[in-house]
Amino acid sequence: MKYWMIDQKTKEVLSEYSAQSKWNVPRNAITEQPLPQKDDFAVVVTIDENGLPNGTEYKEDNRGIAIYDKSDCLKSEQVKELGPVKDGFTKIKPSSKFDSWNGEKWVTDINAKYQNDYELVDEARRAEYLEKVTPLMEEAHIKRNLIGSKESIAEAEDIERRVLNMRAKIQKENPWPTKPQ
Repeated sequence: MKYWMIDQKTKEVLSEYSAQSKWNVPRNAITEQPLPQKDDFAVVVTIDENGLPNGTEYKEDNRGIAIYDKSDCLKSEQVKELGPVKDGFTKIKPSSKFDSWNGEKWVTDINAKYQNDYELVDEARRAEYLEKVTPLMEEAHIKRNLIGSKESIAEAEDIERRVLNMRAKIQKENPWPTKPQ
């Protein structure tokens, strides 16, 4: 006699076994052939009003899948239970942190992305200016204004040329993002 074990918590049909008689069938098992396996669904036992198994049905199975909060694309979680994706979430992965749900799909807010990209370039430029340009400008200022000799003024002019070249190099290596239309 064939029987199928049932997960007590989820009521999911697990696997097929054989018994020598109906008296050897465990309590958490069914003896009727369950529905065949189906992708993205689990086969679960249906229970009648007396608490007894009376057949099987398909229940959506998204366990282990990441789902994304439609109100905040940065929030996601793993599905742990049988059933459809809970309200307010989707299985569709956003393409960036600047996405918002339009009712059917994620749409990137290109203005917010541009603003973020602009700020990243600005921060990178400022950091390099502070590290590479500012010390040279201070040195040129000291040589030109505090020492003031012909030699130190000539050195200051050379440093100022290097500062302009360094500034142009930093800007070339960190171009501004293209503004959206």
